[in-house]
Amino acid sequence: PIHSCLYFSIHTFSGVATMYTRYKFVEKLNEATHTVNPRLNHITFYVGLIGCMGMCVVASFQETVITSVHDIGALIAFLFGVIYILLQSIVSYMSVPHGSSLPLCRVRMVISIISVVAVFPSIL
Repeated sequence: PIHSCLYFSIHTFSGVATMYTRYKFVEKLNEATHTVNPRLNHITFYVGLIGCMGMCVVASFQETVITSVHDIGALIAFLFGVIYILLQSIVSYMSVPHGSSLPLCRVRMVISIISVVAVFPSIL
């Protein structure tokens, strides 16, 4: 049904908008503090975009129509999403105390670890 494609398209757009906002925030923060490697910021943003592209594939190819393409899109979205979360945790630690607090970094790292652990049973 078309409504499920629209639902995921809205989520994909929201994900890209959020990642771009974070990318620009770190870029601005870096102009003043030089705490985060700009290359790491770029890589993190592009990894997030690839994850969002996976969400687009999931939305475009529904599970009941073309299962293999849908599953590949889901795998891309999940794997690159987890990598994005890990990279954002590293960026957060690098930006302490200017762009992030230490407790927030720890929360992000716990979420990252849970995400990494969740990858294995979901793929198998």
